[in-house]
Amino acid sequence: MRRGLGWAALVVGLAVYPFVDQNLGLQTVHAVSDGMIYVLLALGLNIVVGYAGLLDLGYAAFFAIGAYTMGLLNSPVLGSPLYGHPWSFWVCIWLAAAVSALLGVVIGAPTLRVRGDYLAIITLGFGEIIPVAIRNLGDITIQIGGWRPIERLNLTGGENGVNPVGRPYLPGVPFETDPVPWYFLILVIGLASLWAMDRLRDSRLGRAWMAIREDETAADCTGVNPISTKLLAFALGASFSGFAGSVYAAKLQAITPGAFEFQVSIMLLCMVVLGGAGSLRGVILGGMLITLFDRVVLTQTTSMVRWVGRTAGIPALTGADLTLWRWFFFGLGLVLVMLLRPEGLAGRRVRPLAADADDATALEPAPAARVEAIPGWLRERAQRGGAAPEASSILEVRGLSKRFGGVLALNEVDLVVPRGAVIGLIGPNGAGKTTFFNVVTGLIRPDGGSIVFEGARLAGLRPNAIVARGIARTFQSIRLFPQMTVLDNVLVGEHCRLAATVPGAVLRPPSVIAEEARARARARELLAFVGLGGKEDDVARNLPYGDQRRLEIARALATEPRLLLLGRWSWGSPTGSRCSTTARASPRARRPRSSGTRA
Repeated sequence: MRRGLGWAALVVGLAVYPFVDQNLGLQTVHAVSDGMIYVLLALGLNIVVGYAGLLDLGYAAFFAIGAYTMGLLNSPVLGSPLYGHPWSFWVCIWLAAAVSALLGVVIGAPTLRVRGDYLAIITLGFGEIIPVAIRNLGDITIQIGGWRPIERLNLTGGENGVNPVGRPYLPGVPFETDPVPWYFLILVIGLASLWAMDRLRDSRLGRAWMAIREDETAADCTGVNPISTKLLAFALGASFSGFAGSVYAAKLQAITPGAFEFQVSIMLLCMVVLGGAGSLRGVILGGMLITLFDRVVLTQTTSMVRWVGRTAGIPALTGADLTLWRWFFFGLGLVLVMLLRPEGLAGRRVRPLAADADDATALEPAPAARVEAIPGWLRERAQRGGAAPEASSILEVRGLSKRFGGVLALNEVDLVVPRGAVIGLIGPNGAGKTTFFNVVTGLIRPDGGSIVFEGARLAGLRPNAIVARGIARTFQSIRLFPQMTVLDNVLVGEHCRLAATVPGAVLRPPSVIAEEARARARARELLAFVGLGGKEDDVARNLPYGDQRRLEIARALATEPRLLLLGRWSWGSPTGSRCSTTARASPRARRPRSSGTRA
């Protein structure tokens, strides 16, 4: 009830604010409207930085692309083939988003193999290239021999930019003279964008983004395709930036290359970090705080300081301009936030694990193994195998070799895994057991040999494609998605078995709703199966060691594997838990072919 009243009060406040502002003569509607545009930009950047964990320092480039798309298509100015025939504002905003998304894919494609600082440097370079290109496109001459098909073409206006830019048209709405229609237009666009992003966050794609942010290798080995997922992050983030840029150009009525410099990217990144990366509320809070501080607080404070200087006769205060110190205040604010609240003003605070929590859980005896407790859908998947006889092999490895420089890690390894068998790889440290797992699951390319699973070769497949074929794994060192909940960790495991697309995640037709409900029900069944029932909403990093191992197995089982590779998974787990989970995770296990169960 209180939450409903709070939302109702917020809606009423947003609706009456511009009229109250006009009656009081505050004249802050323009600044608030600009703030909402920057919030929309920050929300788009939050997809790239907050959800997918990709540091983008050139985000202002997509802002410029959206603004100039609107300027080229919607300006009534003569002088180039695109001017003089303005298109409708309502068409141009979608074209601006599409063009920005396309260029987002173009810049995202070459960066798929780099991470961290290298990605930041590439995006920084892209952000510097776009303003320079816009300036140079103000005077284009193309000469082929003695023929000049294009001479002195002014496409972007060069340093002077595009002026004017066409406004939106609605019957009876004075966009030309009144800032209130702009306020409501931007508010509606912002609320629609917020609704779409909220649905994306709680979807199959949103979980994949956050899994890549937490651990890209683990996400790849859980069925998430990092290439397409990161490309979607770049494309969708760029589309929101292009959308905001088109509205900004039409509202401002003039655009120049100087409005899209590197400082804009940094300010947007400050908004995301200040409010809390990955938090929609935090990004809105950070965006409005920084914009209003820059556009309203610094301006009003400067006027107040100058008045004090004139009154007190202090020349230094009379000529003071605090707006020149904006970056000092931004930097100081970020330093304080990082020291006092590193997750951001509205980010989720992760509770630390109690010192004795792990010991208490480790001493708790594990429940007895019950094969009948295995979820029925998982048993059906394990028993599905076509016409191959029960005794046939599910995995055949022949002559597998891998060398790291002068170290021979795998030397002509042969291994046949029969269906339903439990096979143990036993050897001293450095024998190549983990390397063998990494080669089979696609993390490392072999130097020679063949790997055949269910009659099909796995050579050249990425880890996520091998998971889709039916091979799942755990790791020697636990590799969960630590900042995600227990339930979301298991749902990421189901990613490759779900089919929801971006439109489906946003619009949520009945088929997507049913698929999501089924996935959540199966995830809860798996958590109950491994002994984690009732902990669905706990953050994974807060689980004791034994429970983290169980969660990793539940996540692997969520991929519906035909073959499960457990990489030294039992180390550090209580003996009772180890035996129980082994029996639980092997519904069709026959007598082991070796004396060990570790790999």
